[in-house]
Amino acid sequence: LMNKLLKNDALTPNIVTFSCLLDGLLKHRKVAEAYELLNKMKEYCEIDRFNYTMVLNALCQQSMWDEAGEVLKEMKERGCSPNHITYNTWVNGCCKSGKLAVVLEFLRCTEKTGFIPNSVTCNILIEYLCSIGGKLDAVKIVEEMTKNGCSPDVVTVNTFISALVKAGNLHEAVKIVRQMFQMGLTPNAKSLCPVVDGLCKIGEVDKALELIIELDKVGCSLDKIIYETVMKVVCKTKQLSSAFRLMDSMERHGFSLRVTLVKD
Repeated sequence: LMNKLLKNDALTPNIVTFSCLLDGLLKHRKVAEAYELLNKMKEYCEIDRFNYTMVLNALCQQSMWDEAGEVLKEMKERGCSPNHITYNTWVNGCCKSGKLAVVLEFLRCTEKTGFIPNSVTCNILIEYLCSIGGKLDAVKIVEEMTKNGCSPDVVTVNTFISALVKAGNLHEAVKIVRQMFQMGLTPNAKSLCPVVDGLCKIGEVDKALELIIELDKVGCSLDKIIYETVMKVVCKTKQLSSAFRLMDSMERHGFSLRVTLVKD
């Protein structure tokens, strides 16, 4: 049908027509055909950033790096400048395909590309690096990001902590929680829950309790789940003094002790 439209001078397909067909092709994983259609589109209409980004993402997922590079190049040549969404889509696709070297080389040349990594870029890289054991590289990225004036946010640090916990690096995650203050960030329940839960699961209840008490003193936001996680363990191991310390802290924050004790 599209071929008939292209041959019909009286009815020329527009950007909406092409977008619908691109979407359908990509949903059926016909990436090569979508890329070919994208090249044909420029003969009939101006391609927008959305369509370029959509095809770029699919090309990266299929490891079609030459084609993805051509899309980025063509966008700039045709005056459709890639934005953070476009570049982060490309970075994410490269990471999922294990092409870390390609991403790092790209980031080294940010001045030429005109792209300044933001917190989303950092989050993508941190999650990928920690998943493959590249903890030190992830730390370097956070440090480099801070030097370049793009301060990590709570989402960045939570991503880092979650990835470290999944990789089994609990003690490193504890260090990051404590370093959040130096970054000007305040740990929240999302930062603490996976760390506290992980420490309890490996039997290091004292360290989990120490972290909770330490952060409670500096005014961190602790939720009921964190308290209950540790309370269950200290009660099972009959650490009564620790249980009373937790109860005092819970009372100060207005959490119900009765509900917790009944559940245990």
